[in-house]
Order: sequence, then C-alpha cells, then structure tokens
Amino acid sequence: MGTSGLVSKTASIDELVAAVRAVAQGRTVTVTTGAHSPRRPDSAVISEREREVLHLLAAGQRTAEISKRLSLSPRTVERHLADLRAKLDAHTSAELVRAAQERGLLPPGALTG
Repeated sequence: MGTSGLVSKTASIDELVAAVRAVAQGRTVTVTTGAHSPRRPDSAVISEREREVLHLLAAGQRTAEISKRLSLSPRTVERHLADLRAKLDAHTSAELVRAAQERGLLPPGALTG
C-alpha cells in the first residue's frame, strides 16, 4: 500500500476534508499550502533526483549504470528506487516504470521498448 495523499500542516480544515474525500474516491492528492493550488500530485511528491533515477531506469539503465551516470553510490540509487516504489505503490522495477508512465511522470519516448 502506498501513499495516496499528502497534506501540509498549514492546510485549512476544508482542504483536509476535501483531501480525505478525494483519497476515499481513489484519487491521489497533495495539498502543500493553506491555499488551493492546482498541482500534479505525484510530481509534487517525487524529488528531482528521484525523477532522474526514474528516467534512467525507464531507459533501461541498471543500478550500477545509474550510479555512475549520476555520480551516486549504488546504495543511494537503491534508496531512491525503494522510495519511488513506496510512493507509487510498486513492488518491482517494471511495476514502478508502469506506474510512473500511467501517472504521466515519464516523458514521451522514455521507455526503451
């Protein structure tokens, strides 16, 4: 089970209630301020570094290759992948890429095949 909603401490009670209702309907929501702001929920939760790792994974790169390309330790790459799997409720790399694609987190043509 992954994260379906993120609500900041500064959210209003109306925003909190709306977020709970949206999650109950199966949607993913993010409310990061006290004011309503249209945001893509999944992209707001994923860091820029996680996005880079995700794009390289979708392009067919393995952990060691991603590590070298981004000048990160393999352990750090694995941590980013684990965090991404948790955020997108995926258990394998294939599920992760599929979930990211379904949520529009990968640019067109990001998949290798």
